[in-house]
Amino acid sequence: MVSSNQQLPDLPLTASGNGASLHLKSAFVKPGKRLQVSFTVPTGLPTNAWIGIVPERIAHGEEPLNEQNRLAYQVINRRLNGTLEFNAPEQPGDYSFRFYDRDNQGKEAKSASFKVEP
Repeated sequence: MVSSNQQLPDLPLTASGNGASLHLKSAFVKPGKRLQVSFTVPTGLPTNAWIGIVPERIAHGEEPLNEQNRLAYQVINRRLNGTLEFNAPEQPGDYSFRFYDRDNQGKEAKSASFKVEP
């Protein structure tokens, strides 16, 4: 994971471990532009596991807090891998994709940070 006080790389960013991975083609995006996140997940996840965009200033780990502050999300519906498309937030700043193993008290399995720049 790249914290918001570290410089983000311009090349593909992959966060892996814990049986899950997230991959972004770039750590930088323009406001409102489409961006993709590719994922792989372990087997046996509930149907309501989700990946969403959350402002980086929101503490990692607590699913209820992240759920309240997510800007967009998609449920992965038992898929073990794939690519999801999102619109980048309109406001410049630091954000992250966060993968939760389930809704309702889920655990953050992985995150990948990115920056929205004009």
